[in-house]
Amino acid sequence: MTVSNIEGNISLAQVDFKYETREIFSKLDLCVEQGKTTAFVGESGSGKSTVVKLLVGLLHPHSGHVYVDGIDLSQMNLDSYYDHIAYLPQEPPVFDGTLRENLVFDDVVDNDILAKAIGLAGLDGLFSTLEKGFDTQLGEKGVSLSGGERQQLALARLCFSKAKLIIFDEATSAIDNLTEEAVMKNVMDVLSGKTVIAIAHRLDSIKNFDKIVVFQDGRIVEQGDFAELIKKQHYFHELYNRAMS
Repeated sequence: MTVSNIEGNISLAQVDFKYETREIFSKLDLCVEQGKTTAFVGESGSGKSTVVKLLVGLLHPHSGHVYVDGIDLSQMNLDSYYDHIAYLPQEPPVFDGTLRENLVFDDVVDNDILAKAIGLAGLDGLFSTLEKGFDTQLGEKGVSLSGGERQQLALARLCFSKAKLIIFDEATSAIDNLTEEAVMKNVMDVLSGKTVIAIAHRLDSIKNFDKIVVFQDGRIVEQGDFAELIKKQHYFHELYNRAMS
């Protein structure tokens, strides 16, 4: 079915998934509340990236259901679904075109508005070096940009996105700590009121998220906000201390 709008009320119901013979999930249940910020954390291989790929339709459960706004994702036309969500992978796409085209495609947007988005994403320094400004060609796959700059460009695009469901898949992994902290604060202000799902690269960056879902070996072992999980001194507390040491 074709979807005309996505608000971002997400649930997984009794989902089983395996890669060949390796079981990742068995009867996994998960809820993401519309309009809230939710972070997925866990060690490599814990299942958090697999959940995100299930949510964006890149993978399909072997049994169980993924629901978006109460509709089974398997029944949706994915092209129409993608028109209403913003998915930022670790390696975001950069088009063989100008900086302007990479920000707003063929929309007409004033330069001062584009400049504000560039500033929010921490790309002022890069922009000051571009001889043709927003009309500078970025080259195939953004060859002229570093990995962190490509990720910042993808974050700047969010200023122009109408999507109400935003999914970050380690989308800031190549950005240095100080820049990430400042940029993500700006971006989260822009996304206020939208449904945000993020795989956290750095646990410090999710202190203000509404909910943190902690994965371990394909299971959800804890859920709560940052303060609650730190106070419990269970697995998340261990992960956080390990990351900070």
